Amino acid sequence: MAKKAWLKKIIFAALVVELVYVTSFNLALQLPVTQTWLNQVKPDKFYITWENAWTWYPFLFHFKNASGNGQSRSQQWEFESQAVSASIDVLPLFFKRVWINRVRLSDTSYLQRPRLKPGRDYDGLIPFYPTIGGREISDAVTAPRKNRRAWHVDIEDIRLDGQYKYWVHRFRGQARGTLQAELQAVSRGGLFSIAIPQISLELDRHFFGESQEMFQQGQITGSLEFLPFIPRENRGSRLLRFLLIDTDLRIAMNSLEFIDPIIRKYKHLEINGAGQIDGHLNMEEGRVLSGTDVSVDTDKLNVNLVSHTISGNGAIRIKASPEPPDRLDLDVRFADMLVRQAGVSKPLLTGEGLVLTGNSDNELIQARSNGVVTETRGFNDKLKQVELNLKIPSARVADMSSFNFYIPGGAPLAFTSGTAELEADISLSQEHADGFLQLRAMDMEARVDEQSIRADFVADILVVDGTLGDLNLDVSGSELRLENVTVSGEQESFNQDNWAATLMLTQAEAVLINPFRLKTEANLHMTDSRPIVAVLGNQKNSPGWVKKMLTIEDVIGNVKIDFENPSLIIPGASMDSDNIELLAKGIINNDLRDGVIYARYKKLDIVVKFSDGKRNIDLFRARQKFEKFQLPGGF
Repeated sequence: MAKKAWLKKIIFAALVVELVYVTSFNLALQLPVTQTWLNQVKPDKFYITWENAWTWYPFLFHFKNASGNGQSRSQQWEFESQAVSASIDVLPLFFKRVWINRVRLSDTSYLQRPRLKPGRDYDGLIPFYPTIGGREISDAVTAPRKNRRAWHVDIEDIRLDGQYKYWVHRFRGQARGTLQAELQAVSRGGLFSIAIPQISLELDRHFFGESQEMFQQGQITGSLEFLPFIPRENRGSRLLRFLLIDTDLRIAMNSLEFIDPIIRKYKHLEINGAGQIDGHLNMEEGRVLSGTDVSVDTDKLNVNLVSHTISGNGAIRIKASPEPPDRLDLDVRFADMLVRQAGVSKPLLTGEGLVLTGNSDNELIQARSNGVVTETRGFNDKLKQVELNLKIPSARVADMSSFNFYIPGGAPLAFTSGTAELEADISLSQEHADGFLQLRAMDMEARVDEQSIRADFVADILVVDGTLGDLNLDVSGSELRLENVTVSGEQESFNQDNWAATLMLTQAEAVLINPFRLKTEANLHMTDSRPIVAVLGNQKNSPGWVKKMLTIEDVIGNVKIDFENPSLIIPGASMDSDNIELLAKGIINNDLRDGVIYARYKKLDIVVKFSDGKRNIDLFRARQKFEKFQLPGGF
């Protein structure tokens, strides 16, 4: 009987406590003075309000149409929610710990903007920040923090449902669906972490700034987590070191900037455009893991590669290898494309089927060791394993004059017309390159000084070595051929279908970044000397005996060329046969055009000097004058 009595007393006491709790707390939640009192505690820190509120279980509160705003040392924020409920543990508050669980939010909006830091211009940014109700944009607090113990915040079992609106700095958008999460934070610049084990969202239009649409719509399903990190020390790409993500994606993106962390290892390569993203993304602490397979279909694809832009429609695929070694494949394919030089609107190439593939390690950023990011030899060694391959099965050069882009200004040579077909297959890594490029130009026309030269031109470029880092290529063994040459000038001309010339590059080095450079030694073989005679014959005051060289056959020679835009330097060139000898050296650029040509037929010789746009022909001691000539500028 005593036990029953005690039990009844305990139940009665519990009911009384519950009744007192429910009565007092619900009354307090309904009274406007409660909100007034709360908002007077630290009005500079936070402000909160609600339309209705109640509680039936100790410290489990429910709010209808709740809103609040506040500010920290560097940020201002505001939230609104149609329905909020949460349970808070009171005892930890006495130890500067906030422990909240079973958080439920429905139809929620969140706004955040920065406070103004000294020394930074915000005039062009403020119009794109959200408006925080009841708070003016103010300066950030830069004074040293007081030596006080930090608050520790743990929020568990968070569930968000319904509609979401968010505007954080210049980023804003809407979504609907379900999120489950938990959050930990330490105040006073301490650690922060968030885990979202369940994401199921339908995304609406998202914007950056006033009207820059990032994407139109999409879906994301999966999980996401940020491991503990210090926010002020880890921004931008550094956040990847703490990110764990395993999601399915389907988003109509207006920008492809999301792949920048993947392609940053490929020097001189940029990818931009818009398209439909579809696939699975699996990442862990800056590494792309097996299972990742993301594709992008786009009709607005742009690839910037070594001062050239490739544009058209096509597809991108990013895939992680399923087995070690951990590698990441990049595949870019154009259905049709245009290739332009930097700053030039006229297309250089048109075609179909261009393929750009890459292979690298799966680390997008240096890994952490015991929570600390370190420079490691292993990471640098992985950078050396980056590979890039370019395949052009067939492309058309609509106008050979586009290649004048590579010729120094003021040079006597310029392409004027003609079409060509291009095929290429080149592989590049940090330490090696190989492949080929073939250009076939039919009925190409060029201007050399005051005469026109028409010919068929074939360039077989062989890449035997090089590096991806600076695109310095060894093209030794390449071959250039001229056939069906026609020379037209005021005084002399030449036209012969079976005439040919071949230039074999015995040693050649090309640098394909700005400034472009080609340094080569080459052997020359010509059917005969008649085209050169025609060119010389068009020079004013050229002696008549030059024409007699027309019968000289099987001409061989060699040439050295150092081409570094904007200068074309010929340290030496020679051609000879039984009775003919031709020598040349010179330099051509925008400000300088000096050189000399020596020609000998049997015992007759001539030297032609070019300087400051003037031409001088000399028959007296021609060889000595050629040998004495020094290239200006120390070349």
